[in-house]
Amino acid sequence: MVYITGDTHTSANFNKLYFDDAKNLTKNDYVIVAGDFELIWSNSDGEEWIDRLNKMPFTTLFIDGNYDNYAKLKKLQTIQKFGGNVGVVSDSVYWLKRGEIYEIDGHTYMTIGGATSINKSDRVEGVDWWADEELSEADMEYILANGEKQGEVDFIITHTCPTSILGAIKEYALKDNVSEFLEEIFYMVGFNKWFFGHMHCDTVVHDNFFAVYENVLKVEKGEKRDELESVLLLN
Repeated sequence: MVYITGDTHTSANFNKLYFDDAKNLTKNDYVIVAGDFELIWSNSDGEEWIDRLNKMPFTTLFIDGNYDNYAKLKKLQTIQKFGGNVGVVSDSVYWLKRGEIYEIDGHTYMTIGGATSINKSDRVEGVDWWADEELSEADMEYILANGEKQGEVDFIITHTCPTSILGAIKEYALKDNVSEFLEEIFYMVGFNKWFFGHMHCDTVVHDNFFAVYENVLKVEKGEKRDELESVLLLN
């Protein structure tokens, strides 16, 4: 089984991972965090949180957001898993990289991390902010090439969302280069459901865009892109 949730921000929203279904899962089941995982950080506390995740019954997967330490992420060992490149935190925790197409539990996923921090002027580069939070030209070229090659996927998971969806959630939300680029992906790659974090809310836009934060969403096994009927919201 696969479950999807939003930002954990270390201890701030970690307890949602103890959701009701979790006790019945195994390491062959997956919980995907849609960015701002914030457990790979500069302080030693990160080891404690990773140890807690290692003891969870499921395997944790995450994409990067705008509150993640890119210097540490880039040092992770890269291996092939789920048909794409992943960063290895432990044998129970993996970083799903930008622009990769994965097959997980019978579904195809495209993952695109990153977002622009509106408070970056108040943060210190290399300490609690990294320029890598935004997509580079190389990132965008890779994402576009993989998206064009794949054509369609079952699900897209990003940290922020396309600009048009951003405006539907927050009237005065500021667009950035990531949300503008995701607008291109919106029109280029076929998908059934699109999940994203960043907004710190749980809502649905146009029936197929899911902002996730406190909720954990369950993806039913075996249902393909054109057959998927629903996604179950768990409290």
